[in-house]
Amino acid sequence: MDPRIERVVYVIENNLASQLQGSAMAKSVGLSLSRLQHLFKEETGTTIRKYQQELRLKRARELLLTTHLSIKEIIVAVGAGDKSHFVREFTKTYGLSPRRYRMHSIRPHETIISQ
Repeated sequence: MDPRIERVVYVIENNLASQLQGSAMAKSVGLSLSRLQHLFKEETGTTIRKYQQELRLKRARELLLTTHLSIKEIIVAVGAGDKSHFVREFTKTYGLSPRRYRMHSIRPHETIISQ
């Protein structure tokens, strides 16, 4: 992988809660924003924004399963500014809202047997 893209990936992964600007990342690796976007997609197969979103969703899922943080605290911790957008994307990705995902994962679904 191109070392400049490796650097951007490292910065994204270690600053999830921050709202990183593409132009600042591009400048930090000596590229124009459009060239960074092109190289990033070429190297990773996805856009910078989508990469950030996927990491945020994965981290949120991890926090839901391993902490007692509230959904709101998790949203802040992963840097997903808009709660409704985040919940929509989480639900689209994992098939359940964050709250239901946590409940379902902590307490396995029990089958109700009718008599």
